[in-house]
Amino acid sequence: GIRLYYAKNSEISKNDIHRSAKTAIGTSAYGIYMYYNIGSKIVGNRIHDMAATGVTSTSTFYGIYAYNYNNTAATPILIANNAIYNMGNYKGLQYISYLYGPSMMVYNNSIDISANQGASTSTIYGMYVGYNNGSEFKNNIINITGGNTGIKYGIYLSPTPYTANL
Repeated sequence: GIRLYYAKNSEISKNDIHRSAKTAIGTSAYGIYMYYNIGSKIVGNRIHDMAATGVTSTSTFYGIYAYNYNNTAATPILIANNAIYNMGNYKGLQYISYLYGPSMMVYNNSIDISANQGASTSTIYGMYVGYNNGSEFKNNIINITGGNTGIKYGIYLSPTPYTANL
């Protein structure tokens, strides 16, 4: 995956992120990991096939992890036009997109968890949203018709107070 820490006005765009040849998974996996950025963008990426066919993992999976507290309305984080699909056989917690922090603009993303992942009872979050004051989430498509036998949330709003526009 891609990791970006403490950056300003950076852009992660048009990447094809996969681990289709990965035959063993020992720790948590991330497609894109963005931490404490200001005014950065995640645009037009494809995150898919995060393990080789037949590989099973009990680790936690994050498709897009965006944890940013320093944004303002003048310097928002943009997450747009990304596709996350065909994750593989993850049996741990799955945060297909984990979005935490103010001033995030999240538009036109597609999340598809339609493949069966087996008998795990772990939770799947299409979008986990927390502390998103001043954020907007518009025109996102979330399909969780497959996965495992655990609890599935299309959009999960953490109990942290926020005023996001969903």
